[in-house]
Amino acid sequence: ERFARNFVRFKKSLKPTGKYYLRSKLIEKKVPNEIIEKTLSESLDEPSEIEELADSWLSHHKNIPREKLYEKLSRHLLSRGFEWEKVREVVAEKM
Repeated sequence: ERFARNFVRFKKSLKPTGKYYLRSKLIEKKVPNEIIEKTLSESLDEPSEIEELADSWLSHHKNIPREKLYEKLSRHLLSRGFEWEKVREVVAEKM
């Protein structure tokens, strides 16, 4: 359990990551599902992280046409392991 908490804290310190990404990495490390669920429920603060990541990404990609911005930002956030519902909300808010 301590390994899972430290692993999540370490991964999140490197770059903002979502629940799906962290869950898959913990499964790769053979951590039991009940420990994964407990650790993720204790340590995730996704709303602020996903918004910070979206703001950061948008500040670096100002020259992208607005039509493609929605798709590219959505893909970027999904690749970091965030849930589709939260990605959709944040992207709609930022557009």
